[in-house]
Amino acid sequence: MFHKKKQEDEYEMIKLRTVYGIYQREALTGLLDENHIPYIAQGYSIGGYLTIIAGTSGTFGTDILVGRNTYERAKELMDSINWDELEEESELPEEEWNTGDSPEE
Repeated sequence: MFHKKKQEDEYEMIKLRTVYGIYQREALTGLLDENHIPYIAQGYSIGGYLTIIAGTSGTFGTDILVGRNTYERAKELMDSINWDELEEESELPEEEWNTGDSPEE
């Protein structure tokens, strides 16, 4: 009986954080990748189409889920990120917008 409960906990996924925008998502998932912590990035845009078209999950957000057995380590890593700085970088300055104009030669 004990063995079954331990096995269920190993595969149970819990929400680590909801991130908004590509900078936040990439910072957190990159850190998890570097530390070999498996995760699921569950977006709430329309089937992921907004992410493909707009390049961001925008106001919908993306939940980052990790296994119960790796949650504490993932939380320590997450807490090392300066989230305020990433929020400032979430918006591209207007001069960096791709307007579709040809590059100047």
